[in-house]
Amino acid sequence: MRKIKEDDLVFELDPDALKRGELLQKGPAKTYDQINLEAEEKGEPQAIACMPCSVGPAGIPGSTVKQCSACKTDVWMSPATEQMMGELARPVIVCVECLPALLDEAKQKTERS
Repeated sequence: MRKIKEDDLVFELDPDALKRGELLQKGPAKTYDQINLEAEEKGEPQAIACMPCSVGPAGIPGSTVKQCSACKTDVWMSPATEQMMGELARPVIVCVECLPALLDEAKQKTERS
């Protein structure tokens, strides 16, 4: 298991858990306003992690097919996630396989700043 600390949040990344669509977030909850302000200040994307369609059928009724912005694979997006995207300032759809690289890239960018 790999841990990535991002400000006040700690993400636990377990490759097997990611394949199951699980990303464990530990730390204080933030409002959309706080999340958006931080993303705008840092110029960072807000990752929306989705399961690749190749894993199997959508686990949530009403899910739609979108594309990962990194690898262009088809991914499932639940109605609730799609609604949440409207609350974010800089949403980027990524499959769970591309998520670790995106988080590493954001971490490196933060460390260089």
